[in-house]
Amino acid sequence: MVLFLLASLFAYVLAPLVRRMSHWQIGRFHLGRGTSILILYAVFLLVLGLSGRLMGPALGKEFNHLLKDMPSLLVSLEKNYLVPLDNTLQDWLKPFAPEEPESPAPPLKAPMDGQAQTEQTVDTVTPPPSPWSPLLENYTFQIRPQGEGWVASPQRRKAGTSAEKPEKDPSVSPLQRLKGALGTNMIQWADMARRQVASVASIVFNTFMVMMIAAFILVNPKRINLFIQNLLPAAYHNDYWNWLKGMDEGLSGVVRGQIIIALLNGALTGVGLFLLSIPFAFTLSIIATLCSVIPVFGVLISSIPIVVLALTHSLSSALLMIGWILGIHFLEGNFFNPKIMGDTAKIHPALIVLALLVGEHAGGMVGALLAVPVYSILQSTFFFFLQSAEKLEHSGT
Repeated sequence: MVLFLLASLFAYVLAPLVRRMSHWQIGRFHLGRGTSILILYAVFLLVLGLSGRLMGPALGKEFNHLLKDMPSLLVSLEKNYLVPLDNTLQDWLKPFAPEEPESPAPPLKAPMDGQAQTEQTVDTVTPPPSPWSPLLENYTFQIRPQGEGWVASPQRRKAGTSAEKPEKDPSVSPLQRLKGALGTNMIQWADMARRQVASVASIVFNTFMVMMIAAFILVNPKRINLFIQNLLPAAYHNDYWNWLKGMDEGLSGVVRGQIIIALLNGALTGVGLFLLSIPFAFTLSIIATLCSVIPVFGVLISSIPIVVLALTHSLSSALLMIGWILGIHFLEGNFFNPKIMGDTAKIHPALIVLALLVGEHAGGMVGALLAVPVYSILQSTFFFFLQSAEKLEHSGT
């Protein structure tokens, strides 16, 4: 069902281009819808291939550098911002913190026979699991008082205790142990490779299915509409076309308009990233473009890595980038949306959030992607029936 919904969405985006191209004539040759679809698919695959060829190496290089530099970036972020922020918060909250009573010292055991008071044994413990455990697994610590404090003396375990590493079987040669380790790793590598191949094959197959279903829809959409119309009584045929027209007016802004808005947001965000010399600007602009397809939450998701990486550059860069993003969305809300989407696609922001939450809960990221278009169809259907009910009420029937 998800493949059919994605194919319908893809077909809806391409429908105006197919309709216009189908009327073109090259000499005496009339393109028609089938030829137009083939040309659009060829152009789409060509653009996709060229984008991968031209942008793929740069994107992969930036992504590899991002993975390599991530630990140092996180350390820099913690050192320059998180630690001072934590210290500031601690200073602010210190007057309101309750005073903690001093915990009494643990009771001492009675001295053992033949042992001086200064050598009094309190307890023998095993160190808890930690990154140091492999180095300390053969030791315990004897804690004893000394002066006003305590001293922990390491003591090596006796041979044969539970923490002692098992001795290697002398009958097994190093070559046999190496073969066993390689065999285990080969099984893991083969399983990982199988999963990766299956994932890539699934993506390719699903993409092919979406494009094929969309092509079937685009070849003769009128036939599909006539089939649905003939399912209704003849008295409702005009109502069906009116409903279809209202749905198209609302859906065109939500689907086609949102794609154009996403491309504009990504391009303008990339300009700001390059002007401010933010690291990994190309990768961040691609993320901003993809996330902008999802209204409201997409902007928040894409802004978080942009601001974080801008902070690793400088605080002023982060503040300027926040101002740049706010400026982009000011232009979007006041100029781009009214011109591109129009008034018919307007949906209250609270209802958009509700639709996104329901869609994400029902179908994850794909559900969130389809949530607003599905809501637009439901909203257009509601308004259609509302207008029909008002007409019936005014006519007195």
